[in-house]
Amino acid sequence: MSKSGDLIAIEIFVSRRKLIEIFKNEIENSLLTEVQEEKTPVPVTTIFELYKTHCPSLTQHKILTSAMQTSIRCRFNWVMKNKSYTDSADGIAWFRSFFSLVNENDFLCGRKNDSRKWKADLVWLMNETNFDKILSGKY
Repeated sequence: MSKSGDLIAIEIFVSRRKLIEIFKNEIENSLLTEVQEEKTPVPVTTIFELYKTHCPSLTQHKILTSAMQTSIRCRFNWVMKNKSYTDSADGIAWFRSFFSLVNENDFLCGRKNDSRKWKADLVWLMNETNFDKILSGKY
């Protein structure tokens, strides 16, 4: 290989190393931001109990599955971030109101006169798409 070819190869190698370092820093910053956003402990069990207390006409789950825990954690973090809450008590109060509103809704509680007899449950409520539908009033 010629001297100029060696220089080009070195420049390419250095450029690749710089790009790798840039991407590595961006990924680390992204992960750090995610961890910082979740610095408020998520009271998953408390929210599960709020559901059971405030939505007695809906399906009462006996077991809090890991999938439910993940969904509750995601929705709680969304509420904390979008409502600019810094104290988990504010998030808990928000969910108390949310479940009370759900319990008053004839459609979500299966009190509509239709043949399906469908009603929501915690899994359905905590699903990201359905959660958005409820907040938007488009369900």
